[in-house]
Amino acid sequence: MKTEFSREKTDFYAKVLAATTILLGALTFLRVAGFLASSAEARGVAAKLVADATGSGAAPDMGKLLAAGRTSAEELKKKSLFVKTPPRQHPISEVLGILGDEALINGKWCKVGESVGDAKIVAIEPTKVKVVWDGQEKEFTPIGSGGSGGSSEDRPGPSRSGGRPGPGGKAQAAAGGPSGGPSQTGQGGSQLSPEERERMRSQWQNMSPEERQQARQQMRERLSRRAQ
Repeated sequence: MKTEFSREKTDFYAKVLAATTILLGALTFLRVAGFLASSAEARGVAAKLVADATGSGAAPDMGKLLAAGRTSAEELKKKSLFVKTPPRQHPISEVLGILGDEALINGKWCKVGESVGDAKIVAIEPTKVKVVWDGQEKEFTPIGSGGSGGSSEDRPGPSRSGGRPGPGGKAQAAAGGPSGGPSQTGQGGSQLSPEERERMRSQWQNMSPEERQQARQQMRERLSRRAQ
């Protein structure tokens, strides 16, 4: 009787142990299968590199193997449906003013042909700056020219022309005047005629580098006072 009970007890423990072993084996198999599936592409590239190295008689280049793994990981990230690519921001945030053939963009004086980030300046006109970025052309007007200095496409209505270097060699920036618009008046508050604006433009072109630098400094001071 006692011997039969011991045999049944032993059979029970053996069955429990076998079931536990099978369960652990199945979990291990699933874990290994998932790992192999996720790294199949990287392993394929690595195997190709090893085969190429073996055929040439040279040792495998570990740097290339690691680079292949990183490349595969980046591709998997790009294909992920849960990773959102942030929208690209325009490299030009504001145009502070225009002075002669230069524009004050993002705190830096720029000319036609120069680039701000990956945006290229294609034209600087008296009241606006044309920029090509990401295959598209946009226009920016200076701060104070009836808007906030952003793209003119976002602000309906025509923009007014800005001033030019004033009489006596002093520059008039294309920043806003007392009424919020660009300065277009001469002495006494009278409107400048096209001839007067052309004469100011000629004066600017004839300025020495020192005079232009002084005019830019005056413009910066005016813009700083208006921003306060």
